[in-house]
Amino acid sequence: MVNQKNPVANLTIQEVRKIFAGEKRSWPGGLPIKLFVRAPGARERTALLKLLAMSESEYKRYWTAAVFRGEVQSEPLALFSNGMQRKPSESIPVLSLWWMRRM
Repeated sequence: MVNQKNPVANLTIQEVRKIFAGEKRSWPGGLPIKLFVRAPGARERTALLKLLAMSESEYKRYWTAAVFRGEVQSEPLALFSNGMQRKPSESIPVLSLWWMRRM
């Protein structure tokens, strides 16, 4: 799910992987990407970990290290239900991406 004001219409799997690996942090035009992911145990989280080829503990270490190095301010915000992603993606002024694809 992407904020409706975002002009990006299509993303490849590689682009999605780069976004959720923190390698791509802004949309064309420079607007920052704000990541929201499902909480551990959710099917969408499992699909995300598969895409990144990481275990849950590797994912946590990856983001902790990125924060420690100053590459990012925080790890992606974990949401506990499918309904929770709509509110942030509609209300946060930066554009957001929500991983919804099931593998």
